[in-house]
Amino acid sequence: MQSEVWNFLEGAISGEWEVRDLSQQPILTEKGLQVLTSSEGLITRMSSVPFPIDAMRIETLTAYDMEIVFAWLNPSIAQGSYLQLPFLIKADVSPRITSVDLTTISEWPGRSERLGFAFPKGTDLLIRRVEFLHWNPFEKLLEAIKSFWTFDTLNVHSVNFVWGPLLTFTPIARMQMANTDPPIAYSANAVFYILAALVALCCFFLARRQTTKGKPLALFFLAIAGLWIFYDLRMGAEILAYARTDWRSYITAKPEDRTFRFFGNFYDVLEAARPNLQKVPSYLFVGPKGENLYLAAARYETYPSLPQPLPQEPIIEPTLALTYGRPQAGIDDEGRFVVDGKIVAGSASVIRTFPNFGLLLELKP
Repeated sequence: MQSEVWNFLEGAISGEWEVRDLSQQPILTEKGLQVLTSSEGLITRMSSVPFPIDAMRIETLTAYDMEIVFAWLNPSIAQGSYLQLPFLIKADVSPRITSVDLTTISEWPGRSERLGFAFPKGTDLLIRRVEFLHWNPFEKLLEAIKSFWTFDTLNVHSVNFVWGPLLTFTPIARMQMANTDPPIAYSANAVFYILAALVALCCFFLARRQTTKGKPLALFFLAIAGLWIFYDLRMGAEILAYARTDWRSYITAKPEDRTFRFFGNFYDVLEAARPNLQKVPSYLFVGPKGENLYLAAARYETYPSLPQPLPQEPIIEPTLALTYGRPQAGIDDEGRFVVDGKIVAGSASVIRTFPNFGLLLELKP
């Protein structure tokens, strides 16, 4: 692997940078390059990277999540225009490294004479260093093999379909390929079909050179069967990996550490809250925003007590409430139950607290 680092620490800076449209010039400090702007803008410099760039790592420090842009000059479009790749910088109390794979970006040419970053309005960001990475063909082949045997996690869509084996060519792409649906990777099915076509082509030419047609035909079916069995072993191993994960993370894990798939410890929270919830015919449930599966699981686990979604207006009768995975749900300074800034109940008291923003509450109008 090759790397090239742009280091902004200790007041060091490499190359001459061009600043466009930022309300303030970036300030170079011993801790890095401080970008503080009230307007959208761009900083760029001539590229000194001596190899095709496959990925980059950027070390930053910021108090809130933000989306910035990796930008590169593209000579095929209007002069001075940049193509842009947005990516998320997460907030943290200490410097954080964000990795961005470029091999899956079709518009990225591998090289550009000018590189830089664009920032949105209101940016307050410290950039410590930027590292550009390149892997040779042999290393990429090894990563492709590793990614072929990297299994997906069990998701909601797994009941209907699985993505199958995927190919990536950098360690960063392999780690990130399952972060989105569809995955950011190449399907290994293409390799399967290419191999099948090559087998068919070889058998065809072999049949033309022989008077007996049976042997090439038998060879073709044997080769296809071998590919099929290999593929089936790979997919069977993925299904077994789901069971292994459940065994390790839930069945045999300590009660305080166990998690169940993408639900985390939600089922343990339901089990602990069930005795209270089943004393009432219904209760309010506040789960992760946009995740209806949590409501369905609560309905099953706490029956005959039924979870109800948030009402449009504040409650008019006393009830219980269960929250989970919703940081914006809680009791404000005046003792009211508030969700996303909206008052749900005029009075609330905590019966029990749980991890992951879990609360069992008694609510009154």
